Amino acid sequence: MTVMPYDSNPPLRDRLLAAAAELTCDRGWDGVTMGQVAARAGVSRQSVYNELGGKPALAEALIIQQTDRFLVGVAEQLSAHRDDVLLAFTAAAEFTLRAAADDPLLKAILASAHGEANDLLPMLTTRPQPVLARAVDAILTQLRAEFVVRMPDDQLEIAVDALVRLTLSHLVQPELPIERATAELRFIASRLLAS
Repeated sequence: MTVMPYDSNPPLRDRLLAAAAELTCDRGWDGVTMGQVAARAGVSRQSVYNELGGKPALAEALIIQQTDRFLVGVAEQLSAHRDDVLLAFTAAAEFTLRAAADDPLLKAILASAHGEANDLLPMLTTRPQPVLARAVDAILTQLRAEFVVRMPDDQLEIAVDALVRLTLSHLVQPELPIERATAELRFIASRLLAS
């Protein structure tokens, strides 16, 4: 068996997204340019355009990567509570809110100036892709594969969509303590997921 050497040079896309995230945390999204991303990643500006396209495509790729990181934790929480869908959802919602509260990129997105054509916040709030639809699809897929849910599939889809929207609302507008927001989400989930 051949052991592959450790690759200390991550793929270009990962380097670019890491650079964009760092810059967003340092300067806010409106202060990030493609040239700065290229310089931070140690590549030419043209390499950024070739790999990701323009700034709107970079924004979407950054949001998708961040969403996928959150969804790994959500999947772990769901899997840890396979015998109780309500407990699983509650644990996943609490994980999401706690992780979001400590996430520097999300804090930078929420604190940045808004109104630009390529602003990041609408990707969390008003444009269903990449966050909302991606999260709903991932959670539905896992619920269908790992849980016994005694409700019609179309109703399950409506319930999961509503619960993800509510969780995102608490994430974007964190006005309540996490414990209270989680308790409210659990209460609503208990009504939506009742079988």
